[in-house]
Amino acid sequence: MLVRDLYTPDVRSCDVDTDLARVGATMWETNCGAVPVLDASARVVGIITDRDVCIALTTRNARAAEVPARDVMSRSVYVCHPDDDVVDALETMTKRKVRRLPVTDKNERLLGILSVDDILKDLPLDKSRKDLPTKDVLEALQTLAIEYIRKKDKATVQVARAAG
Repeated sequence: MLVRDLYTPDVRSCDVDTDLARVGATMWETNCGAVPVLDASARVVGIITDRDVCIALTTRNARAAEVPARDVMSRSVYVCHPDDDVVDALETMTKRKVRRLPVTDKNERLLGILSVDDILKDLPLDKSRKDLPTKDVLEALQTLAIEYIRKKDKATVQVARAAG
């Protein structure tokens, strides 16, 4: 199965100057947890998650409208391409401990996003299907869940220190 069969096209994005109030509004309007950050040529240069927004606003003395995406976005962005195998994309998610991969063209311009949710909704219930092995998906989910718990525990400590 290929990424093109599962990814979500036409995702909303922002640029490095977009403030966190607008990023948060985009997440709310589109019911998503991550917004790709693009340069002027529509190339992915970062990604900002709902967690990034939350941590940034609870550990700084600043309003959301005053904090640009560039200050909190992750610059380590892992991508996939429409013709990639979904199992390979899932392996990247597992190895890099991310739940979403921007889908880009050969010039790294944004086409959409592939999330764990996109993969889960097509998880084969029929065990005779081999195009998306259930074992691979479950192993990836376990790795990502462990990473999520680790980050959540670390964030709780950071917020407690900031509240001080």
